[in-house]
Amino acid sequence: MPISTLDAADAALLAEFNDAADEFAVLAAIDAHAAALLEGDSATRFAELPDNAGRQQAIGLGLKEIADLFGDFTSVAQLKLALEHQIAVEYAKHQFIGAMDAATTAEEMAAAITAHVDLLNEHRQALIAEWGAVAGNPAVAARVAELQAEDYTTVLNDVAARLGDSGFVGDLGASLLDARNALPGGKFFGDGKIIAALDAANDGPDAALLTAFNDAANETTILAAIDTYDASLLEGDSATHFRALPDDAGRQKAIALGVKEIADLFGDFTSVAQLKAALEHQIAVEYAKHQFISAIDSATTADEMAAAISDYAGTLNADRQDLIAEWGAVDGNPAVAARVAVLRASDYTRVLAEITAKLGDGPFLADLAAGVLAARNEMPNDKFFGDVKIIAALDAASNDAPTDISLSNATLAENTGTGAVIGSLTALDDDLGDTFSFKLLDDAGGRFAVQGDKLVVANGTLLDFEQATSHKIVVKVTDSIGASVNKILTLSLSDVLNESAVGSSGSDNLSGGTGNDNLAGGAGDDVLAAGAGNDKIDGGTGNDKLWGGLGKDTLAGGTGKDIFVFNTKPNKKTNLDKVTDFNVKDDTIWLENAIFTKLGRKGSETSPAKLNKKFFSIDGAKDRDDYIVYNKKTGVVSYDLDGSGAKKAVEIVTLKKNLKLTYNDFLVI
Repeated sequence: MPISTLDAADAALLAEFNDAADEFAVLAAIDAHAAALLEGDSATRFAELPDNAGRQQAIGLGLKEIADLFGDFTSVAQLKLALEHQIAVEYAKHQFIGAMDAATTAEEMAAAITAHVDLLNEHRQALIAEWGAVAGNPAVAARVAELQAEDYTTVLNDVAARLGDSGFVGDLGASLLDARNALPGGKFFGDGKIIAALDAANDGPDAALLTAFNDAANETTILAAIDTYDASLLEGDSATHFRALPDDAGRQKAIALGVKEIADLFGDFTSVAQLKAALEHQIAVEYAKHQFISAIDSATTADEMAAAISDYAGTLNADRQDLIAEWGAVDGNPAVAARVAVLRASDYTRVLAEITAKLGDGPFLADLAAGVLAARNEMPNDKFFGDVKIIAALDAASNDAPTDISLSNATLAENTGTGAVIGSLTALDDDLGDTFSFKLLDDAGGRFAVQGDKLVVANGTLLDFEQATSHKIVVKVTDSIGASVNKILTLSLSDVLNESAVGSSGSDNLSGGTGNDNLAGGAGDDVLAAGAGNDKIDGGTGNDKLWGGLGKDTLAGGTGKDIFVFNTKPNKKTNLDKVTDFNVKDDTIWLENAIFTKLGRKGSETSPAKLNKKFFSIDGAKDRDDYIVYNKKTGVVSYDLDGSGAKKAVEIVTLKKNLKLTYNDFLVI
């Protein structure tokens, strides 16, 4: 809004500020219009500022600078906002100076630094960001450049970044107390001398820190220096990863050796930032090795071992190749050149590079993983406990001797009996007439076994087509001189239309298909799911769960507390089951609420809900919400969609007649 359109009072007020020749004229204008411009905290703080300390004068200078850079103030609101901001900034400085001059101990000085530096830095950085975003104003751009280069800006920013380092802040507090006490009157009396003292003192802790690393005699001394200065050097992932490394495995020691090697090869560290970057890199490399070792040592199957190799070998190789490339580009340093030559020739470098190049080769990776798993399981405690032995195992496992394993037959019917021979194992080897022995490293969860050169069924109850159509095993063949190779073989199951399956003495999970199946659980708490077809299911002993599925099934729970699940749409002609031995005392019927919708939405397989008492009726629906009806004369349990309404009930299952059935015998899932 042009000043000419304002009322006379506002126009006169703005003119006094816009026409002010210097900061003193601005301060006079503030005093003249204090009632219009100052209120609340701003009025209190402005009055509190001692003008002989220059803080009010700084406010006047700040307002004049804004007008000089950006043009006249065009509204009282704009002027008031600028004035309030200047007061907030200078009042924060006033509090900072007061706290620094009042501190009597190093601890109080450190507390003053911690309490105030962050806010002052925030004010300065916000100003630089705001003015730095202004386009097309050369004067503003020049002023931003000056602000960025000022000691006030750089020193506050450096100190603010390290306020979380209690050791650094403590040293800084002690140094500033000494510097202040050496001044006339034992006071700073302004932010200029404080910034100078902060700048000087800031170099002291850094010098001590760098000396501790540059003068370290060995890795033990380096680790001690890391412990001493961890607050200054370790943060975020680096701190977490360093502390997670088990030093009894040598990883922390390796970090220290890496840091010392850098200093030995390239000379002393000259800044904390340089040292910190080197340390963070060493931690990242050694933490990756730690993860690699842990993954390799914890793998229990060939697939897990392959995943461990695939997940980490490429990263470790990239770390090593990057190091060789970086150091290899250094000219005029014979020590570095010699170290690069050693790195290039090491087994660690060679093996990781070879393996990484073949990670996309599935058979190679599978063989490699099986070989490393076998090698590790032959170590004491079945662990490598370090990368040196892993690299040796990877190197050995990448050799081919014998070269292959074949199985004469890899297909069998589901539920094939325990002990049945599946096929013969054959090894391919360049040595004619050699003899071989076979063993399983992964028996697919106890499903298969090796007898001589024959692969046999170890547990036929686990061979269920409806649960898994194939299984992988890992076979190891060893020749007469101890050379071996491992191979993952896939065994495929064929579906038996009308299958018969008998459970073991344990808790089995048997599933039928589309035919007329006969499933018997045996002992244990079994889960028997028949699928489609007219099936016969017998739970046997134990607390079993029986799923009839589709078709007209005959279900028998046997002894124990059994559950009969009905989760398909009932149909008297095509989908009506019969339970021959339902025991009201022990057994339960589960009804799927997605099918029997009137029973409510509560309940799931993991958390079944009780059937509402009013939903159950004996011998016919008497009310509109009698949805589940048991006919004592026929033994039939029906679902009546509208209770006593006109719609006909649909039969779900036939039980024994005259059971003392109640709503408590039903749960909703």
